[in-house]
Amino acid sequence: MAGAEEPKVRPLLSFSDPWELRTRPFAFESATRSDAANPLGLNHLRDMTGQRNSACVRETSKLTCSPETREWFRKYLSNLDHFIQEEGRRTDMAFEWTSPLSGRFFKMAHIDGIEKERAMATFLYGGLLRELAHQQLADALGLTPGTQAAEGDARAAAIAEVTALLRQAAGVFGALSERLLPAITGLKSDRPFELLPGTAAGMAAVSLAEAQQLAALRLEERGGGAATVASLHAAAGELYDKALRDFRSDGAEKEISDRLKRYIGCAAALTAARAHKHSAVDQQAQLQAGSAERACVEAKALLQAALNAADIDADWRAVLEAESKIIEGRRVAIEKDRLYVSMQPIPRDAPPLPAGKLLVSAVPWEGENAAGVGAGVSR
Repeated sequence: MAGAEEPKVRPLLSFSDPWELRTRPFAFESATRSDAANPLGLNHLRDMTGQRNSACVRETSKLTCSPETREWFRKYLSNLDHFIQEEGRRTDMAFEWTSPLSGRFFKMAHIDGIEKERAMATFLYGGLLRELAHQQLADALGLTPGTQAAEGDARAAAIAEVTALLRQAAGVFGALSERLLPAITGLKSDRPFELLPGTAAGMAAVSLAEAQQLAALRLEERGGGAATVASLHAAAGELYDKALRDFRSDGAEKEISDRLKRYIGCAAALTAARAHKHSAVDQQAQLQAGSAERACVEAKALLQAALNAADIDADWRAVLEAESKIIEGRRVAIEKDRLYVSMQPIPRDAPPLPAGKLLVSAVPWEGENAAGVGAGVSR
């Protein structure tokens, strides 16, 4: 392929806002009766408090993002399910959470009911899986300080693992949007934006779009056909479009944070630009230098619009600028061929992208209530 020797660019834009959910500590043993009539023992309740603190509560500015954190989430979510089975919905229990996807990073909202607590903790769990995926991707590409880029089979295995994490995140968000959140009633006007089914559906689509982009990357690295790679990127773009529709679906469009809207726009533009970049390779292979150059022009226009939207986000701008530089280099090479060999004009419109080909799907998530997952405490 024409871009075989081109420099590598980070394949995904970072967006850690779903992992920025914050909550205040809560003591189950203080809010729940612990007498003999309660099937849940005092030690069990204390362990749930500890699990919640380890999984969800920030002692510093950031939560620890590690496989160990995931285990704390699995234990806490498992025991939340068990708590609801034994204690019912318990709407008298009050929790506090922020809402980063609506721009309320530090303002706490009061929510009443254990089901809403489970939903918020589950949303943060989906955010953890995405954050782990991005962290492992940076390690595999040698972008984390102190790491070296993996090569060959090790690189392929690392990207496959990252893709699996993103598909798992999509499954968690999908379960929220389809099963857990629609069952919740009594939402107040100041409830976190993350408690709306459309918000979870949007994050499920975002996670799948990211997994799809990695599928396109792997196909490109294996030498797949340019038209097919373009079709994979086109499908990723369709998922970002779906995500934006989902975020708007609950009639709360005004709540969507400016940063979230800019992220969706930039991520969609990046994958669309890459689709046109590979379309240019396909057009050039068909001796259509004029159409190939027009595809590059279209890709650069998309990236320029994204750069305008990226504003002051340095990480996003770095990725978009690097991709734009690669595409400009490709356009210049095609232009020489067009002017001195084929002598073809540049058409008014870019060649249409191939139909999107979706390769990834969400990993279904039924909760963490499996054998060996729970806290293992006495009852």
